[in-house]
Amino acid sequence: MEEDNVQTLEGLEPQRLLDTLHIGYRDKWRRQLDAGMLELRQWYFGDEEALVYLYNHYDRSHCNLSHQKPGEFSHDDANWRIRYYVDVYYNGTGFFRAIVLDGKVVGCVGITLFKDVFAASCELEMFLLPEACGHGIGTVVLKEMTDFAFNGPQNYEALLVKLNADNAAAIRMCEKAGLERAGQEGDGERLMYYYRICRPSREMTDTGVELRPWKRRDLRELLHLYETVDRRYDDLPDHTERLRQSWIRQNNCDPTPEWMYEHMLYIMGDYVDQWNVGENNGGDLFRAIVYNGAVVGLTMVTQHTGKRSHDAELGYMLMPEYCGMGIATQAAHMMIDEAFNHNPQLQRITAWVYAPNEASKRVLQKNGFRLEGIQKEAVMCEGVPVDHLVYGLLRKDFRDIELNNQTKMEF
Repeated sequence: MEEDNVQTLEGLEPQRLLDTLHIGYRDKWRRQLDAGMLELRQWYFGDEEALVYLYNHYDRSHCNLSHQKPGEFSHDDANWRIRYYVDVYYNGTGFFRAIVLDGKVVGCVGITLFKDVFAASCELEMFLLPEACGHGIGTVVLKEMTDFAFNGPQNYEALLVKLNADNAAAIRMCEKAGLERAGQEGDGERLMYYYRICRPSREMTDTGVELRPWKRRDLRELLHLYETVDRRYDDLPDHTERLRQSWIRQNNCDPTPEWMYEHMLYIMGDYVDQWNVGENNGGDLFRAIVYNGAVVGLTMVTQHTGKRSHDAELGYMLMPEYCGMGIATQAAHMMIDEAFNHNPQLQRITAWVYAPNEASKRVLQKNGFRLEGIQKEAVMCEGVPVDHLVYGLLRKDFRDIELNNQTKMEF
């Protein structure tokens, strides 16, 4: 076996450390990286010395992670930092790992919820010892953390990296890992770039129409639905304009598209959280309409209270590109069936429709709904008052339709 003459790093003076790098570490670490000897592991109490060395020697010229000067990071600081790494992991707000190559801690990487923006996104921070830079370690680690961000328990929708504009090495690392520049802030020496990568689109599979609960990984699809649905026939609040006006009042200028997108995702996340809480606490059901593996719409049944608790209201909406394919009719049927099975107390389902909305009326009629009443000129549609129609479906009528359909299939 070839003898390894490379010295350990601890205790070397900075210049001697650099000399040692040029002698052997560059080639050795490249071989180890190619051999798959890089690992990301949890920080443990007992790693204080490694973390102290890391914090006191990493390159601060392009990094704003710490206000402490080299040499000021102590054993107590390291103990507190490791405790923080452990805490954020267990409370679900972050994920930090030691970057280890051939048993040596050469860096730290972490992802945390993107503060003050939206819970579906995370921000990555990473720093390496100078001797670990330039070997492709950062690119490999960034790809691993991106994979964890999108496929781990938090199911983030986007990963963001914030870096100094003059940090050419970090920019190359982001570009190699597939991140794209998404914005900037500051100017001059304080100019910062934002690089971002979003969750890749899921593959389409021939599974037909299905309903499933909403998850935070669906926020981009939910936002697309909210922004593209036909607004002539709904009462959805205009969050986009409200956000824009709020920004203008505070900053006297229009917000960037990135800011609007991220804050709208935050609002969509609030909706998903409320829907899940509502389902857990009562008879409300909110479902994503999935067609061939892709989220294409929303359907819901919300239960009334008090003396009308035996009644619920049906709603549904589709992305425009999926209208006219029979998806809404099938999804509504599945939602009705689930609602009646989910809640034995439920005896009828009501649906309200704008009179000009012929497509929605067909969906209800095909599912056995009957027109029960008309509110004359009760709602505004494109600036004109139109009738508001109320349709109803009794549990027993729906079950009769189910039985008749099953009989036809048998013959």
